Amino acid sequence: MCHLAGYIGDRNCIPIILEGLEVQEAIIGAQATGLATLKDGQINLQKAIGPIANFRKQFKLKEEAEIGIGHTRYAIKNVKHTETNTDAKAHPFWNSDRSFVTMHNGTLTNYKQFVQDLESKGYEFRSRTEYNDKDSGEKVVDYCDSEIFSFLLEENLHKTDDIKEAIRVSCKDFQGQFTFVILHPYYPNQIFIANWMQPIHVGCALNSSYFCSFEIGFKVVKTLLPCRFKPPQNVLITLERNNISVEQLLHHRSPPEFTPNSDEFTDIVL
Repeated sequence: MCHLAGYIGDRNCIPIILEGLEVQEAIIGAQATGLATLKDGQINLQKAIGPIANFRKQFKLKEEAEIGIGHTRYAIKNVKHTETNTDAKAHPFWNSDRSFVTMHNGTLTNYKQFVQDLESKGYEFRSRTEYNDKDSGEKVVDYCDSEIFSFLLEENLHKTDDIKEAIRVSCKDFQGQFTFVILHPYYPNQIFIANWMQPIHVGCALNSSYFCSFEIGFKVVKTLLPCRFKPPQNVLITLERNNISVEQLLHHRSPPEFTPNSDEFTDIVL
């Protein structure tokens, strides 16, 4: 489970995003933090192990930007295998030539088939690590499933100049749960969100749009964005400075019926 936040508008997005992540952090915690901003056609990306407090101390951000996305990561496997929690596995992720970034909330259960295909095409996973399993004693090669999406989107953007179509094609064969967020310099006035069935909330006002995973994330913008809503599942959301549009993401599939069990979820986290 991860926490997401993002902003586009006429204010400095950095404190808004970091504070939005910080108030959500109490829900489950954070093992890693990342922030990507876009200014003058360039993406600036910082990420590191640890919660928001560690991130603030490490980077002491002074620059300003009006569009950006942020992420705090909590991976269950990191609890048992702490060596799998690395800076490279933190979100957002670059594509291969570092021209755009994406981030993810959820789990792709069929990610290995995409890893094999993408590596055969020459893509190098920066999140790839190796560790010795304490139970079996065997060496395990570990990837962050989330990095797949940046490479798939890159592949599909070579085939079409319609980014929404490229997003849909990239998502069509995923199994599991996901929300993907895309920040691309070719679209300096838009943030794209592909939400299959993860928690997401969005809000819009004059010259400002904002999103976060959990509604408590709106606490930091309640005066700026008093109106907000929770979009349905299986949607492609586009945030602009004065508008939010919601379209169907995958036309050939519907999310499964799923009712989370809070007791089981609590046991997993503990």
